[in-house]
Amino acid sequence: MTLKIFFAQGLRILTLAFLLASCNVLPSTESSLNTTEKKSQPSSVNTVISWQKVKLIRNLSVDETPIRSLAISPDSKILAAGSFDGNLKLWQLQTGKLIRIINLATSIKSIAFSPDGQTFATGDGDGNLNLWNTKTGQKLKTFAGHRFTVQSVNFSPDGKTLASGSWDQTIKLWDVKSGKLLHTLKGHKDIVTTIEFSPNGQTLASASYDGQLKLWQTKNGKFERGLAGHAFPVYKVLFSPDGKVLFSSSKNGKVKVWNPKTGLIQYTLYNHSDAVTDIDISADGKILASTSRDKTIKFSDVKTGLPINSLEGNFVTVLTFSPDNKFLATGDQDSQVSIWQKEEKK
Repeated sequence: MTLKIFFAQGLRILTLAFLLASCNVLPSTESSLNTTEKKSQPSSVNTVISWQKVKLIRNLSVDETPIRSLAISPDSKILAAGSFDGNLKLWQLQTGKLIRIINLATSIKSIAFSPDGQTFATGDGDGNLNLWNTKTGQKLKTFAGHRFTVQSVNFSPDGKTLASGSWDQTIKLWDVKSGKLLHTLKGHKDIVTTIEFSPNGQTLASASYDGQLKLWQTKNGKFERGLAGHAFPVYKVLFSPDGKVLFSSSKNGKVKVWNPKTGLIQYTLYNHSDAVTDIDISADGKILASTSRDKTIKFSDVKTGLPINSLEGNFVTVLTFSPDNKFLATGDQDSQVSIWQKEEKK
């Protein structure tokens, strides 16, 4: 009898586990590594109304290859987009008027405007990190040092330092004025996909195909902390405007929300069914936009992780909010740049 009871109990446990798994409520191996992590849950309570409704106001074309990079100037007047074939175009954001075309011979992987908007930097497939004059389109400087593709570029908040992440697995910090190399940060074991300065400029966050997130001290280039939680390549990291939250997107469709001070995961967004290629946060820090290979764009409430809105269509590779929080620019796999505007709820 004892043996029969044992097998009966075992069968009930297995049956219960199967039912739970089919309902997708069992914790994944990844999330179970950190008991502080929680999955965002839908709720009928939603106080955020911004970006609940959006409208497409304009489509722009770069060439016939995928869009790889987008940036909007700090004054929200200029939109820059770079393609796989090396065409860089600048438009007036609100009118769509073409300002300038710069032809490079290689894929433009990343674009970043300086805080004053007077210059912008590009990283490309030939390992070049270039600085350009926004008004004239003249190349001002080339920062030489990376051996392979420069995947990500970013200015420090004071505009004095330029950071670059490369396929050579290194991050470099440069003095913008002199072009001098300040520090080379080593620690990633694969392509550095993304870098981001904290709002106070004291910390640089980086991530890689190796699935690791790292925080560095910008003053001396020293490693500060590693953030463990992703089991797949990480495509993008970004800080909230107040610097208290760090976001990261991964190949497995998850977006993780971290406390950079403690290194703990606050919650994980499971909005996408495929790789999340890009994320951005609105200027007011309330809305997170994410885009994925599942051909959707999702808008989420940063505070709660709850869904706000969803767009479906082409595979959007990159996206960015305008600093004035009025527009969202997206670039897709079919070489199209789209400008979206939020519709205020009346």
